[in-house]
Amino acid sequence: MAKTLSDFGIKIASQGAGEYFAPCPECSPHRKQKLAPCLSVDLDVNGNFDWYCEHCGWSGNRAQGVTHAGDPRAWKRELFIRPKVPARFILASGARKFLNDRKIPDEVIERNRIYSVAAWIPQLDGRYESIAFPFYFLGEAVHIKYRGPKDPTTGKKTFASTVGTERIFYGLDDLITIDPTTAFNRRAVEVAIIVEGEPDKLAMEVAGFRNAVSTPNGAPGKLAGNLDSYFSFLDNSNVKLNPGDKEGLLDSIRTFYIATDSDENGQRCEDELVRRLGPDRCRRVRWPKRADGQRIKDANDVLIELGPEAIVQAIEDAKPIPIDGVFTVADFEAELDDYYENGLPLGISVGWNALIKPDGTLGYSLKTGTTTLWTGWPQHGKSRFVENICVAAAREQGWKFAYFSPEVQPLQLHASYLAAQWAGEPFVSGNVSKMNREMYERAKKFLKNHFYFMMSDELPYGVDDLLERATKLVRAHGVNALVLDPWNNIYHARKSNEREDEYIGKAIQRINSWRRKYDCWVSIVAHPVKIRMERGKKQPIVTQHDVKGGSEWDAMMDFCMSIWRNIHEENTPTEIHVQKVKFQHLATLGMGLMQFDKPTARYYDIEGVGFGTNVKSKQVNPEDRPHFDSPPPDDYDPYYMKGPEWDTE
Repeated sequence: MAKTLSDFGIKIASQGAGEYFAPCPECSPHRKQKLAPCLSVDLDVNGNFDWYCEHCGWSGNRAQGVTHAGDPRAWKRELFIRPKVPARFILASGARKFLNDRKIPDEVIERNRIYSVAAWIPQLDGRYESIAFPFYFLGEAVHIKYRGPKDPTTGKKTFASTVGTERIFYGLDDLITIDPTTAFNRRAVEVAIIVEGEPDKLAMEVAGFRNAVSTPNGAPGKLAGNLDSYFSFLDNSNVKLNPGDKEGLLDSIRTFYIATDSDENGQRCEDELVRRLGPDRCRRVRWPKRADGQRIKDANDVLIELGPEAIVQAIEDAKPIPIDGVFTVADFEAELDDYYENGLPLGISVGWNALIKPDGTLGYSLKTGTTTLWTGWPQHGKSRFVENICVAAAREQGWKFAYFSPEVQPLQLHASYLAAQWAGEPFVSGNVSKMNREMYERAKKFLKNHFYFMMSDELPYGVDDLLERATKLVRAHGVNALVLDPWNNIYHARKSNEREDEYIGKAIQRINSWRRKYDCWVSIVAHPVKIRMERGKKQPIVTQHDVKGGSEWDAMMDFCMSIWRNIHEENTPTEIHVQKVKFQHLATLGMGLMQFDKPTARYYDIEGVGFGTNVKSKQVNPEDRPHFDSPPPDDYDPYYMKGPEWDTE
C-alpha cells in the first residue's frame, strides 16, 4: 500500500498539489517554537511528495521513505546532504534592484545563479522572501545561504542557510581551471582572493577578479568559541580535484590575497586565515581610507564609493606577510605602538598560587611563540605536571594541543590521566570512588575538543615528522601548542659526521622557527643524563645542563623548568624550579611548591604557600622543605574554583 504523509507524521492543511510548510515531527517537539513551520513539503498532482526540514535536515519522499534522518540537537554532521536548487534561477525585482544598487550588474548575478526564494529566517521566526546564494563545487550545489530582510526591530541584517549541507567557500568553482595538458583536466588557480561576504565576492568579479571566494559565514566574533567549527569550510574546500592528486585544492594554490573586512572581526578572521593557510602564501589587502581617515569596510563598499579601479589598486598594493627574517619597523609599527600604549603582552596564568609571587608577579606563564624545557629525575612527576598545565590552559583559555607522548601507551591510558586531571576525580576506583558516568562523558567531550595525540605504530617519528603533523593540526583544528614528551623517544637521524650537540642545536632551531611561524607554545620534556650521586645524599635538583647537549638547551630555550620531589617520603610537596627566564615579563627565577594527588594525577596548590624567589635552586637543602602528613582536604580546590561545570564546550 502506498505511503501517505500521515505515515511519516506530517500534517498539512490541504492535500492539493503545491508547496506547503508545517512543523517538523522530528525536531519541532524539542524546540521552543513548537509550531514553527520549518518543514517544506512538495506535493504533485499524482500524489507523490517529498519533504525537507530546514531546521534539523530531516528529509524523504514517498517512494524511498526517509532519506536523511533528522537530528534536532546535534548540528555537526559528518555526512552531508545536497540542497535543492530550482530549475530556473529567477530573482525578484526588489532583490535585483538591491544588488544593482550595490553596483552588481545583471550578468554577474546570472553567472552566479542568484535567485529569490521564501526561506525560513530564524532571526525573524518566519518565512520571508530572501536572496539565495548557492554554493557550487564541480557544478553541483552543496550549500545555500539566504539573505533575508532587515530585522525591523534592530535594523540588523538577517541570514540563514541550509541545514546538514557542506559549508565551503562561496565561489569555490572559480578557483578551478581546466588544463588540457593534464590527464584529468582539473587544476587550481595559482592565485586566489578571500573576502568576507557574498556581495564582496561579486564585487571582486566586477573589478575583474573572478578568482575570488568568500567565507560562508562572515567572520567569527570576539566571543566565538569553537573556531574549528567556524573554519571547517577550509577542510571541506581542500579536496583533491583528480584521482591520484597528492595535494588538495587549497594546498596547491600558490598565493592567497586575504581581503576581509576592515573591522575588528574581519581582522581577526584575517589573522586566523593567515595562520591556517600559512603566512608564506598570504598577502594582506588593506581597503582605502575615506577623507575622515576611516577605512572603507569591505570590497563591495569600495566598489560603491570609489569604483572597480580602487579594488584593483588595493589588490596591487597588498603586502606579503614577512617570512624571510628581514623586517623594518614599518612591518610591525602598529604592534610596537600597542606595546608603547598598553605594555608588553603577558602570558596566561593557569591560576596556581605556586607560580604567583605575593606581589602578583608570575613565576611562570604560558605564552604562544615560546619554547619551554622541562626536566627532572624519572618518577619525580615532570610529565604529569606538564599534563596538568595543558589541561588548565585548555580549560581556562580554550587552548588546543598537539601531543606526542610515546611513553604513555596505549593512548587510552594517557587520556585517562588527562580526564582525571580535568575532573579532579579518579578515573578508576581505589581508596576513592571513580568519577561517575556523567563526569566521564563530559571529560571525554573536553578531551575531544582540546587534545590531538600523535603516534605511529610503524615508523618512529623524527622532529620533522612531528612538526609536519603539528602543522596540519594548526591548519585543520587551530591548535595553539605542541608537547614533545620525552625528547629521548623522538627518532634522531644524526649524520655520521655530526656531533650530537650540533644535531640538537639544529633540531631546536627548527622547532623554534616552527613555533614562531605558527605562534604556538612548545613544551619539550627531556630526561637528564646519568648523574653521579654521592652515597647517603639525596638526589640533586636537575638543571638544563644535565640534559644531553646541555649547552644547546641552555642557549636556545626561552624557559627552563625542573621538577623535583622526595620520592622516598610520602606526601612531601613537589618543587617547581624556574631555572632560566629569557623574557622577564613572562616569568621569574625561583621555586614554587605544589602537592601531587596520585589518584587523580593532579597537582594542587598548598594553602598559604606561593612562589618564592630562589635563584640558586641547587643549593636548597631538602631537609628544610616543609612536610605534609596528608594531601589537601577534598573540598580544597583553589585551582578549579569554578568546577567542571564551567566548561561549556
